[in-house]
Amino acid sequence: MGRNWRQPALPRKRHSEIHPGGSTSGAATLLGDPDGGVGTIVLGGGTFESALPVTMETGSAITGFGTVNANVTVGSGSIVTTSTGITMNGIINNTSAGVFGTKMHFGSTGGYTGTGSCAVEITGDASALITATGNLSLGKHNIRHQLTANRVARTT
Repeated sequence: MGRNWRQPALPRKRHSEIHPGGSTSGAATLLGDPDGGVGTIVLGGGTFESALPVTMETGSAITGFGTVNANVTVGSGSIVTTSTGITMNGIINNTSAGVFGTKMHFGSTGGYTGTGSCAVEITGDASALITATGNLSLGKHNIRHQLTANRVARTT
């Protein structure tokens, strides 16, 4: 004998945040929910590290300043740097206007692949790699570099 009992469904959380203080993810990180939720990695001078890529859903973001040791597919999310910026030791894959803010430093294993816009002050190690797969706008302030797959043009 017994009776059927069902636990009520928990309300779906529409926003999740990760505040790494040197955290490491051993699995692929999906920021957001394909059904509409968003996620944010909030760097406050810390380091986010993952052996597998980070993929962003609509409205999701990596924000703040610190270090990212992971490949990141921006998709319809964004990377918003603040203060001293982000040191990127993985490859950013972007095809939109999803990277903006203060500064981005590409470390020796870091870089940017894709199109769209990376509207930040940019520095990088000699081995950092930037690959334009189409029209790509890099930089901030008065000078921007417009890159296409085969040429570089400078505009002010």
